[in-house]
Amino acid sequence: MLCFVFIFFVLNALFAQNDSTTVRSVFSLGISGHYGTIFAHSQAVQNTAGANPSGIGIHSTWQFVDDKTWNTCRCEPKMGFSAYYYDFDVALLGKSLTLSYFLEPVFRLNKIFSVSIRGNFGASYLSNPYDPEKNPTNLSYSLPLNAYVALGLGFGIRLDKHWQLTALAEYKHVSNGGIKDPNKGINWPVGTFMVEYSLKPKNYINHSKNNLSSLKKGLRKDVFLFTGNKNVDTGDKERFFIFGLILQVSKQISNLNGITLGTELVNNQALEEKMAREGINKKGYVASLIGGHEFLLGRFTFGQQMGLYLYDPSPYFTLLYQRWTIHYYFNKYMVLGIGMKTHANVAEYADVRLGVSF
Repeated sequence: MLCFVFIFFVLNALFAQNDSTTVRSVFSLGISGHYGTIFAHSQAVQNTAGANPSGIGIHSTWQFVDDKTWNTCRCEPKMGFSAYYYDFDVALLGKSLTLSYFLEPVFRLNKIFSVSIRGNFGASYLSNPYDPEKNPTNLSYSLPLNAYVALGLGFGIRLDKHWQLTALAEYKHVSNGGIKDPNKGINWPVGTFMVEYSLKPKNYINHSKNNLSSLKKGLRKDVFLFTGNKNVDTGDKERFFIFGLILQVSKQISNLNGITLGTELVNNQALEEKMAREGINKKGYVASLIGGHEFLLGRFTFGQQMGLYLYDPSPYFTLLYQRWTIHYYFNKYMVLGIGMKTHANVAEYADVRLGVSF
């Protein structure tokens, strides 16, 4: 499913850069160092508490500095690709190699200082997954290839036309999205220090400013069908499908932000099988209200939602859950995306969705 994300972002980047009359970008290379601590978010992963992961990263970055981009978000956004190597400082977790795409709106404070919000999405290869004989105490991940997400707040210092230093506070997460158990995930906040060099001079630009009030703040209506699958217990080879329908509306409230509200109906066959194994004779139908926020990033939206169960036949969950989504709008009507449903820090399942927008 992560392949969809990479394909969408690469195509979007290529289309933007080919339009030389409207988009002008500056390319840079960077290297970063990372040091953090593992957040042992449940009793099952207390054997990782106190570990201090450390790592290095390399980055290729395009920063868009033209007036059209500036007037869309009042920022000079960065996008690009990163590669990370991490040592998790505890033998049962091993080491990781990660490839990711990032998007980073950069807001200038003055000619020297800036603040930014950096989001990463990608895939991570981890060296020591759960094995009932060789590594039975690793309940954090059970597959070598996992999804990777990170969110950070950065503070940048522009040294001259080529060099920039950036310090970030980031929160990183890897898990398989509920594809296979055990899957408690690895969560680790880190401090990051980055040095970047622009191949061409990055001049300070006084942008022309259009009136933001002319923005059309419309109401978008989406209908999504989604599917996912997962096993029930650790070690199970049989997998069960999950099917769902989402009806949602979104109200744009600024250039970059929208608020969402909707309802979700799900047939969770994995949940039904789990209940059957425990003597609960109920169907796996679930109904919820969902609402939250989304970043409006051109053809993409990145959504964060809270869900409230209206009907949940199982005894396993609290009333609230979270959804994280990435959607790509091919045109005004067709949408493709991925989503992940989590309860606190534990993923229940990931899904692929196809939608129609009005």
